[in-house]
Amino acid sequence: MTTIHAAVLAALVGAPAFAQTVEDDAARAAREAQTRTEAQETAAEAKARRPVEGAGEVTYEDVLKNPDDVELNYRWAKKQIEAGDLKGASATLERILMVKPGLTKVRLTFAVVLFRLDSIPEARRELEAVKRQASGAVAAEAADYLRRVEARERRTHAHGMLGVGYAWDTNRNAGPASDQRLLRGTALNLTTGRAKDDTSVVFLAQAGVRRDLRRFPGSTFGGDFTYYRAEQTNLNTLDLQAYSFSVGPSLRLGRTVVSPAAVFDHIRLSEETYLRTRGARVKAERRVNKTLTLNASLAAVFNEHIRTSDVPTAVERTGNETTLTGGAQLTFSPTQRVNLSAGYQQRDARKMYNAYDRHSFGLTHSWLLGKGRFLLSGLNLDVDRYRAPDLAIANQERADDKARLSLTFGQPLSPLGKLFEPFLFTASYEYLQVNSNILNYAYTNNKVSGMLTYRWDY
Repeated sequence: MTTIHAAVLAALVGAPAFAQTVEDDAARAAREAQTRTEAQETAAEAKARRPVEGAGEVTYEDVLKNPDDVELNYRWAKKQIEAGDLKGASATLERILMVKPGLTKVRLTFAVVLFRLDSIPEARRELEAVKRQASGAVAAEAADYLRRVEARERRTHAHGMLGVGYAWDTNRNAGPASDQRLLRGTALNLTTGRAKDDTSVVFLAQAGVRRDLRRFPGSTFGGDFTYYRAEQTNLNTLDLQAYSFSVGPSLRLGRTVVSPAAVFDHIRLSEETYLRTRGARVKAERRVNKTLTLNASLAAVFNEHIRTSDVPTAVERTGNETTLTGGAQLTFSPTQRVNLSAGYQQRDARKMYNAYDRHSFGLTHSWLLGKGRFLLSGLNLDVDRYRAPDLAIANQERADDKARLSLTFGQPLSPLGKLFEPFLFTASYEYLQVNSNILNYAYTNNKVSGMLTYRWDY
């Protein structure tokens, strides 16, 4: 009878543990979407840098020694672009074209520099000249930048992304590392609920629209929508769907951009609504110089949890949430950048053993590897302190420390041909370790995933 009773008790204590698993899953969709957004932005930076690759080692003294060497001057212009001296590069390229006006590749680079300097009419003129004179890859790239010029001249801009991927988790259900769970302070060996690996098919769709506010140069108003879906192979109770909406302006005030927004999220687990979030956030970013950019954000939302078949106690988590984050972006070189962040989150709940205070720390690094490829790496730490004990589990307040290490490698498919230009393949690895004073919640997980995305802009 003792063995039977232990098995029953172990099954009973599995319910709150599963609730905590899906609580982490509610944030999983947001992390995944953020990772793919960062990958797309980094891919765009890597693509924009391709024209200046291959400059090699060259100095201004070399140019002074050989002022008539066109190739040397062209390499020096690339170096100037890489260093952010666009005006200097413009002058160098213009000087080359005065001597050799038929160099279409140089003229294309000159047009790109003018585009980045916001000299749109001049950039259009040079691009149209390249398109008339050149052929092959140079003409195709000129046509691509002409489309960008046309997009810059429009007041309304739209973008979208579609992605499909596959993921494998070594501990998808967050089974405790000890293979035990506490029930009223007693450790019970698990017969069910141990760590299980599983695979999933992942879908991601994003769309956004922006309208230029011409009375406020550099400012826009628009909205964004994200849809995320992960279908598990075996653990169907963890099938996840997430819808996210945001709408608001982005206001440029000198070097500072302020972006307030109304936000709404809808999370579904195993085909049932689990969470609705609504509220507001405001982000601010200020570029101090070429090396340093500061940022901050404040979000206040209401989390409405809904009872589901698998999580009947979900409503106990309903409550307000406030998050404050600050950070800095450091650009050490044209190919490497580091982001530092620190944050504080206060989460309320109807049952105080679900309420907590979180201190977060983040470090991310982006590295442009050349030819459009890139590597993103990150380390995030969360320190969670709960406000009351869950007496059904233990008589002490829960304290969790989470460490998440992530790596994402990006490879554009453009080398396969013009048709594949909008496609990007990313391969990711994530390691998660959760230490807790309550053994129910201490676990590790390894996640390996790959995703193919298609990006379009208008």
